[in-house]
Amino acid sequence: MKKPDPFFGFLLIYLGLIVVSFLAYQLIFTEAFVSSSSPLNLSYAIALSSLTQINGSSFSNQLPASYQLFSLIISQISGIIILSWLLWFYWKLFGNKNEKEAGLRKAFKLTILITLIAESFLFLFFLYGIPTELTDSGFQNKLIAALSLAINSFTNAGYSHSTMYFNLDVLGQNFILQIGIVGGSVLGSLGIFVIYELLSPKKLRERLSDHSIDWSFITKVSVYGTILILILFSCIFFFIESNNYLEEKNLMESIIASIYEISRARGFGLYLADNVEYKFTSVLKILVSIFGAGPFSTGGGLTLLSLIWFYSLLWKNPAYRTGRHDKSLPRRPPAGETGQAGMHFKIANSLAKNLIIYSLITFCIPTLLLFVIDSESTVYSSLMSQLELYTTNLFIIKPSTDWMTGLIKGFTIIAGRIGFMVACFITLRKHKSGFSTDLMESI
Repeated sequence: MKKPDPFFGFLLIYLGLIVVSFLAYQLIFTEAFVSSSSPLNLSYAIALSSLTQINGSSFSNQLPASYQLFSLIISQISGIIILSWLLWFYWKLFGNKNEKEAGLRKAFKLTILITLIAESFLFLFFLYGIPTELTDSGFQNKLIAALSLAINSFTNAGYSHSTMYFNLDVLGQNFILQIGIVGGSVLGSLGIFVIYELLSPKKLRERLSDHSIDWSFITKVSVYGTILILILFSCIFFFIESNNYLEEKNLMESIIASIYEISRARGFGLYLADNVEYKFTSVLKILVSIFGAGPFSTGGGLTLLSLIWFYSLLWKNPAYRTGRHDKSLPRRPPAGETGQAGMHFKIANSLAKNLIIYSLITFCIPTLLLFVIDSESTVYSSLMSQLELYTTNLFIIKPSTDWMTGLIKGFTIIAGRIGFMVACFITLRKHKSGFSTDLMESI
């Protein structure tokens, strides 16, 4: 009997987590909702298990601490599950011989270790940095706020019900916390393997003893791509909002706020700037959410890896671009680093193409259905709402939401969150068969 693919095991566990969340909010925490209808609770369970920030007018003003802690536990478990499977897929696609033979158990152990270490440092930072006036002078609120910021910034899950614990006006002036949120969300959006390669004592010792050891291909894409996105789009945001959101801030405050907003657009879900009247700023953030997150992370969207595919269309070297060789090029790439880099580029190119095709299909279908069902919303507002659901983590729940609309939005959230993993699954199958075919072989 053929052994089932681990990816289907992920789907079963992930759907099981959604069911557990739904039953908990349906049976235990019903008092948290103004409306206790099943579609509303199901939408909430899907959003929460998908590492998505939930806001809206459907919740009571005073939620018990147990409710918030349960939400954090679900977010934490969701993050570890997604990051562990992504790490395993990374090993299978880009790892060395030992990593390719590693199992999911090792991926879970490494993910849990790195996650707990990173979140512990973040928790202590936020606990120290959160002023009492930010949490209405309540230590319990401060404790939960620090824990939530640590977990949700690293897993790029967003901060749900922020007004319960945060005075956003005070947070908008607290640049220490903004720097902490940027650090947590950027670190989390790099992915577990990148963090391990950059910061683990073992990897650091190896590079110190042998200076010829270079970063892996994915680490270079994640680190350099993150730096490029943050610098480029933060500058654009700075100039766009210099006469609006940043008008009353000095230069240093404006720079930090610009980096914060772009970092948030890459994954973390707590905006401080409301740019309803500035559509270009909204479009800018959407672009960041689509292309800005690191591959093999919970950032969402097409990730930085999609830029590899766009670049390959313009690259002059067909040996790396398509894997085909003309007569002027050697039949095989040079041995050693060059050959490995060429193979990794080829795998990344195929992975990016599969992700783009999957995303186009799973985004367009629910969006078109929503256009047909929801005739009251404008095309622009519906499109922006769907893009936020698919690429980032902003979900606004309203009691008036009908079950069909909630179902479509729930599917959009799930499709966006597992998109990179589906692309990894497809690419791995193609890789095992020698890349004989591809979803976009004609391009």
